[in-house]
Amino acid sequence: AEEHNRVVQITGNLRALVDNAVELARFAATLTGLRPAGRRPSANADIEALRADGALTGAQTYELIQLKELCDRLRHEYAYVDANDVHGAVHALLKLLPSFTASYVRWLAQYGVDLS
Repeated sequence: AEEHNRVVQITGNLRALVDNAVELARFAATLTGLRPAGRRPSANADIEALRADGALTGAQTYELIQLKELCDRLRHEYAYVDANDVHGAVHALLKLLPSFTASYVRWLAQYGVDLS
């Protein structure tokens, strides 16, 4: 039980941070009109739309989508997710967040949205 609780703390926090970054991208795609009218919300398409508009680099886009997919696996196939994959994802997320946040804030400022 103790080991399970430690695992859940790590995977739960990883999922929460990744989910919030993905939601920021989805919200921004709606706010800026990058999601075409009538198109169903799609996290990957919204993230890609931000990349195409200059909000994210290709590397940031790739990392965020990879992290989102790992978190989806943690939700639906958690028994088959390797601990090394989770460990690598935590390190990838820690590396991604500062540059993602800076790019996101700078890009939204171009649309007149000030988050400071």
